[in-house]
Amino acid sequence: MNIYLGLIVCAVCLAPGSSCADKLGSCTAFSLASGDAIVVGKNYDWHFGAGLLIANQRGVRKQAAVDSEYFGQPVTWRSRFGSLTFNQFGREFPEGGMNEAGLVVQGLSLPATGYPEPDQRPAISSAQWIQYQLDNSASVAEVLESDRALRISPSPHYGGSHYFVCDRSATCASIEFIDGATITHSDARMPVKVLTNTPYALSLWSWMMGVQPERDPMGSLQRFMVAANRLSGPPVSGDPILVSTAFEILREVRDLGAATQWSIVYDIPARRVSFHTTENPSIRYIDLGRLDFSCGGPVKILDVNTSGAGPLNQELQSYSWEINRDLVAKALSLSFGDTVSQEELDRAAKDIARYPETMICDSPNH
Repeated sequence: MNIYLGLIVCAVCLAPGSSCADKLGSCTAFSLASGDAIVVGKNYDWHFGAGLLIANQRGVRKQAAVDSEYFGQPVTWRSRFGSLTFNQFGREFPEGGMNEAGLVVQGLSLPATGYPEPDQRPAISSAQWIQYQLDNSASVAEVLESDRALRISPSPHYGGSHYFVCDRSATCASIEFIDGATITHSDARMPVKVLTNTPYALSLWSWMMGVQPERDPMGSLQRFMVAANRLSGPPVSGDPILVSTAFEILREVRDLGAATQWSIVYDIPARRVSFHTTENPSIRYIDLGRLDFSCGGPVKILDVNTSGAGPLNQELQSYSWEINRDLVAKALSLSFGDTVSQEELDRAAKDIARYPETMICDSPNH
């Protein structure tokens, strides 16, 4: 794998969608459920809001974008599910998304992260872990089980991430890597389904005790408390009400300093993804049930800041590596422009944008 891929791995790990950089961004994720209605809300906080919605296909063979010389044998897989993801640092490196099985995976920064040391398991970067799970897992249980099959590559240059995962049964989990161990909270160990940018156990303790330490990076514990208080309040019912309530909570926990760029609500039973952005505050949505996830044809994408309101399925366009390159170039420039030469940034953008071309469709009719 080309050494310039290291830039994208580092950049995504510094970005709020997958890790919510502790010096520039902050993120909040939560889940609401009532009867058969289940929604997940997520604020994406960062200093710029460019991005793509990408309809990722099933039946595609992939190899993780890690350099085996430095990080060990990369994991390989064939995508089992199609998914819709939000990507700011290029295709295959999403900030979060939902797959057609109803699994939602979101990443948030965790400065306390300590990934496991290399072992016999094949490796993947934290930048691509979300896509791997959306490609392969239908449930929280399957995500948790995957820890036996692969590991996230540690690096002193990577930002730390933890993950918020929910499925169509309304089961949610937090997944963290602390001091080399995988720490999870789910079911009875997750009485409130909220995650911000501190370890879940500390956030839960602070909320239950009503204690907010003076040192609270990014207001993480404050945002956890606001969301947890709303979730533990009077129950709400009905699909449309849950969606609107989720957007209300996202407004209450928005980050005015780092700027909440995207606010996203995943309606799991309806398989609908609704969102608005700083550039376009109108709520728009895409129905996964109306997307063609079979591989062989063109991948479909959409600018996250596209104009208009309401349904967007008919607005999706065909993917090209040039579009991917332009997005990656902008993201890299805004992230590394003061430390890396323009020539290096251009080369990195081209190499990273071509990474999806290494993938192979082996089931075009599936």
